[in-house]
Amino acid sequence: MLARWLFLLEGSENEEILKTLEEIAMQDPVLNQAMEEWEKSSDDPKVCEEYYDRRKAVLDEMAAVREAELRLREAIRQSKKGMREHNILV
Repeated sequence: MLARWLFLLEGSENEEILKTLEEIAMQDPVLNQAMEEWEKSSDDPKVCEEYYDRRKAVLDEMAAVREAELRLREAIRQSKKGMREHNILV
């Protein structure tokens, strides 16, 4: 069920996913209702703006975490390299 909700969020921008969800929604009343509500809210510019702002914030946070991970790996690599060079000099 969670996968359907995630597809709904991304499906609004992908015609193939949206078509598949519509087919599933014919058999799933909960998903059908969710899609109807999504349609209504997507007509509201304020709701759309809030959605895209939130989505951007989440993506920015994910990018910041990834950047921090990469910097940490590089710092660890440099630290190990420095320790090896220090051991050679001693």
